[in-house]
Amino acid sequence: MTIDIGRADSFLAAHGRLLDRRRFALLTGEATPAQRAAVLARARSYRNGDGGYGWGLEPDLRTPALRHTGYTFFVDPPTDLLYEYRKDLFAYAVIIGLLTLSRQIELGNQEAAEARKEAQESGRLTLKSGGRTIVKGSRRYRDRLAPPQDAPPHTDA
Repeated sequence: MTIDIGRADSFLAAHGRLLDRRRFALLTGEATPAQRAAVLARARSYRNGDGGYGWGLEPDLRTPALRHTGYTFFVDPPTDLLYEYRKDLFAYAVIIGLLTLSRQIELGNQEAAEARKEAQESGRLTLKSGGRTIVKGSRRYRDRLAPPQDAPPHTDA
């Protein structure tokens, strides 16, 4: 691709700002030392109080609709955040889902380890199903609670 420097020069002469015309002269090597100093002086006119540059320095802010005004950013934070992060929203939801699932698995593993330890110590097995808990005693535990073998059977009279 070739660039027609003559057409670019005539376009900037007709439509470019003074700063743009002087920068173009600098880039093409046509600027004198005085013009170089003028470019720096013109750029300094766009300097903010904090040392940065702004105040319409960017040409994309110079449209007929925005003449002498800048864009407004972060006027409505929830809407602006949603607009900015809309592309990442699905990824964030997946990450949060995976982290939640991982946490639930870890809590289940901890609960199972505690139940295993309790079963070894007490001789009971605790089963959890939904919202109900069923406790089953071991044979050794049941034998301690069972009536002696030589006791007379219970009869209803």
